[in-house]
Formats: sequence, structure tokens, C-alpha cells
Amino acid sequence: MGIFQMSLLKRIFNLAKPYWKKLAVISAIIITMSGLRQVEPFVLRQITDNIVAVGGDSDSQFPSILVGLLFSFLGVKALIVVLNRLSWYLTNKFTYIFRFSLREAGFSHLMNLPMSYFNQKQSGQLMSQLDRGTQQITSIINNSGMYFFPNVITALIGLVVVLRFNVWIGLAMLFAYIPVGFINYLKFKRNQSLEKEENVLYDKQYGHFWEAISGIELIKSFAAERFELKRLKSFNTSIFDIRSRIEKNHNIFALADIFLEGWVWAIYTWIVYLTFRGNFTVGT
Repeated sequence: MGIFQMSLLKRIFNLAKPYWKKLAVISAIIITMSGLRQVEPFVLRQITDNIVAVGGDSDSQFPSILVGLLFSFLGVKALIVVLNRLSWYLTNKFTYIFRFSLREAGFSHLMNLPMSYFNQKQSGQLMSQLDRGTQQITSIINNSGMYFFPNVITALIGLVVVLRFNVWIGLAMLFAYIPVGFINYLKFKRNQSLEKEENVLYDKQYGHFWEAISGIELIKSFAAERFELKRLKSFNTSIFDIRSRIEKNHNIFALADIFLEGWVWAIYTWIVYLTFRGNFTVGT
């Protein structure tokens, strides 16, 4: 993110200051859940290595340690499911409360503006900007809390674990994200300008159609229904064109995902080779 995006993100989180305690609880649950997700592979590793050690002898007694490990694995999975549902419940509840508090603040601000401001603006355009703005703010906080930060935490924990086993594999995983991050940054910048263009067009046309419905008697008196429908079709065409360009950008930059999958496959192949040479156990 650039300086502008970071300052914007800081302003958004300042708006959520009255709800920081709720966000702290949600964050603690998400961090706990991220940690538990890293426990799963370790339990599976122990299960796999114990099975390999025992072998496929049908006369062998089922190791008691495997029973404990299997129930531990079940307990971890159950706890993750419970925490996941709890985090979504608290997040969705927070989202509605925060969104409507922002709408109240926005409406209160509009009520204190002078009449000269409203003479220059369409009411529909103002309502569109207010509604879209509150949804975007809550969406940014939701995506940051439920997706971005948990993924970053999980990735960092995973990287530390891999570095403990093999430094070179850990570095290979880390370096993969340098070109991928750069490609995604280019995609973000290209789509950002298109989304701004879309928002301006949407607010302008939404405001017009709001006014058209409010003044439907005037439109009918001038028999301007066909003109308004033609304008709506023109608006839809423009919006579809912008969305099409955004999706084409996603298609082009999907090359980053292909590159990352190829890189991961190469690392996996390397790990299989090292396991074959005895550097790792099968469970590892």
C-alpha cells in the first residue's frame, strides 16, 4: 500500500475506536485459531510417523499413542470449528452495528451542512455515496480482520516452522512472494483507477435515477420515459465495460497464481527428494 492507502486505513480504524474492545476479542480468537491450525500438521506428522514405524503387520498391536493422537486431532478440529463460528458471529454482529453507526454519523453531518451545499448536489448521489462509503469501510475492516491478518499470521508461523526444518526451503517459500507481491500490486493499481471511475459513474447515475423516480409526474408529463430508459441502458453499457476491463485485468494477472503454483510444486518435489534421501521422515 502507498502512503495514501495507509493513511486511509488509519482513518478507518480510528472511526472504529469505540468498538476496539470488540475488535480485540475478535482478533484474539482469530490469532488462537491461526495457532491451532498450525497444530494440526504436527499431530498428523506424529500419526503418520507412528504408522510408518509400526508397518503394515496385521499381527501388530494398535499403538495406544495413536488413539491419543487421533482424539487430539479430533479435539483440535472441533475447537477450530467452534472458534471459527464464534469469530464470524462476533464479526457479523460488529459489522451491522458499525455500519449503522457510520450511517448515523454521515446523516448527522449532512444535516449540519448549509442549504447551498444541497443546491449543488443531487439527493440520490449523496445517498449513494453515503451507502457505498459505509459498506466499503465495514468491508475493509472485515476483510482485514477475517482474511488478511489471519493469513499473514498463518504464513509467518508456517515460515518459522519450515525454517526450523530446512532454512533453504523456508527461504525458497519466502522469495516466491516477491514477484507475486509485485504482480498483485500492479493489478491493484490498475483496478483501483477503474473502480474509482466506476464509483463516480455509479453515484452520478444513481443520483439521476433517484431524482427521476421522485419526479416521475414531470417525466410522464413530458413523455420522457423512453429517454430515461435509453439513458439507463447507456449507463449499464458503461458499467459493464468497466467491469469487463477489471475482470480482464484479473485474468491477465492470474499468471501470478500460475507462477506460485509452479513454485510450490517445485518446492514439494524438492521435499519429496529430500525425504527419499532420508533427510525428513514421511510425516514431516
